[in-house]
This record gives sequence, C-alpha cells and structure tokens, in this order.
Amino acid sequence: MRELARSMFEGFPAFQPAAPRTEAGSATGPVSEMPQLESWEDRFAAVSRLRFVMEDPGQLLANSVSSYVVDQLCACGNSPAAVRIPGFDNVEYPPKPAGSYI
Repeated sequence: MRELARSMFEGFPAFQPAAPRTEAGSATGPVSEMPQLESWEDRFAAVSRLRFVMEDPGQLLANSVSSYVVDQLCACGNSPAAVRIPGFDNVEYPPKPAGSYI
C-alpha cells in the first residue's frame, strides 16, 4: 500500500515515523502524525491524511476522516445531517449508467 500511496499522491506529505511536523499546509515534507483538517473543504490535508493512512501500517483507512467527523458531530449537537465530509460533500459525481447495479 505504501508504494501505491506514493504513486497516487505524489506531491502530498509522506508518512515518516520520526518526522517533527504534523501540519500539512501546502508543504510536501513528511509528517509523523495525522495532519489536521482545518475544515471540510481542506482538500490538501484530506488527501495528505489519506496518503498517511495508506503508508502507516498502524492506521485504518477510516482514520483519514473519522476523527474529523466525530469532532464535527460533537460540534453540531450530534446531528449527522449537519456534518460535511471531505471528499463527499459538494462533489459532482457522474450519473449512474442505465442498468448498472453499482
């Protein structure tokens, strides 16, 4: 998965166990902890988090957004409809092909 993450997300911070930085910002240096999401629109940090979980064998894929979603649920009074999810909200997906079950 590490090689896949490196090829898919070139230009985003790589995981490095002993790196001192934890903010993704727009820098591409390595990070040792999950980068912070500033908002649901923080695409750079969201992709950086995805690369991080793919490269760190101790992470689950869901960890790329789970802590952010839990924080947002707490902030909005536990109303799932009010939580905006990075990479899913305000994304225009192509129409489902006719006859497709997917």
